[in-house]
Amino acid sequence: ALAFLPLAIAGVSTWYVYQRPPVVHVDFEKNYEGAFVDGFHDHEKMDGRGFRWTAGDAHIHLENLPRKSRLRVEVRIKGLRPREIPLPHVGFTANGATVFETVCAPGLVAYRFGVTLPGSSLVLGIQSDVFVPSAIGRNDDRVLGVQVFSVHVEPQGGEIDVVAPVGWMIATAALLVGAGWVAGLSLPISTAGVTLFSSGLVYLMSLDSVRFLPYAQTLALLAGLTLIVAATTRAVLAWAGWPHRDERPVVVAAIAVSFLIKMSVLFFPLFVSSDADFQANRLLNVLEGDFYTTSVSQHVPPFRIPYPISLYVLAVPFAAAGIDRVAVLK
Repeated sequence: ALAFLPLAIAGVSTWYVYQRPPVVHVDFEKNYEGAFVDGFHDHEKMDGRGFRWTAGDAHIHLENLPRKSRLRVEVRIKGLRPREIPLPHVGFTANGATVFETVCAPGLVAYRFGVTLPGSSLVLGIQSDVFVPSAIGRNDDRVLGVQVFSVHVEPQGGEIDVVAPVGWMIATAALLVGAGWVAGLSLPISTAGVTLFSSGLVYLMSLDSVRFLPYAQTLALLAGLTLIVAATTRAVLAWAGWPHRDERPVVVAAIAVSFLIKMSVLFFPLFVSSDADFQANRLLNVLEGDFYTTSVSQHVPPFRIPYPISLYVLAVPFAAAGIDRVAVLK
C-alpha cells in the first residue's frame, strides 16, 4: 500500500491543478512562448519588448482545454512594414478553419475574436502577407510576416477533461517508484523521495500556462528514461564491483536523481537558455557543411573562437529530419 501513496498524491494534485480557471496566456515578451509555437523566427527584442516574427504561416498549439467551449481569443500583433510596402493582410485560423481576417492597423494592436472548440486541442494559425527585407536593400534575408507579442485564450464554459494529464502523472510516479526499487533503495525511502519529487513536478506544471502543453507526457518519458538509467548504472557498478554493495544503492540513486532533475528542468517549457539560439546557429553551420564553425570574440582587436563539433555532428541526423534545432541540442 505504501508504494501507491506517491501515485495517489500525484494524481490528486494534478487533478487539483486543472480545477483552476483555464485561462491561457502565451507571453512572447517574457520569452515563454517557445514550447507553444512553430512557424516563427527566433525570439528578439525591440524597444525593450520581446516578440517573434512569423514566417508567413505560424501556429500556436494548446492542449487540455475544456471540451465544447467557446474561446475568447486575443492576439497582440504589430504589422511593421517599411514605408514603401503596404500594411499586411492577416488571417487567423482555428484547427484549420478561418475565424477572422483583417488588414493590420498601424502600431501594436490587440485583435479579438471567438472560437468554438469541440475538442480539447487548439491549433491557432496566424497567416499574413510577407516581405523580404533584403529585397529592398536591408541586411536581412528572412521571410517576415507580422510581429507577435502575446496570445491570450479564455474558455467560456465547457467540460474539463483531466484524465490524460492525471494518467500521465500517475505513470510518472509509478516509473519513479520502479527506479527507486531498481536502485536498491528501501520502499519507505523510495516512496518518500518520489512523493516529494512528484509534488515538485506538479508544481512546475501549475506555473503560467504549462498545463496546456503535453508536459505530463514528457515527464512520464523522462521517468521511464530514469528507470533505464538506474538499471544500467546498477548493472555497470555491479560488474565493476564498486562501490561496496551496501553503498551502491546510494550511488545509483544519486546518478538517477541527478539525471531526472537535469532533464526535467532542461525540458521545462518555460526554461530559457541564454545561449540556446547561439548553439542552434552553430548546428546550422555544421548542417551547411562548415566543420570549422567559429564565433567572433568581444576583444579589441577581436579574434575568432573555434568550437568542437562532436555535439553538432551527433545532432545533425535529427535536425536534418526536421526536428527543432534547440530541442535536438537539449
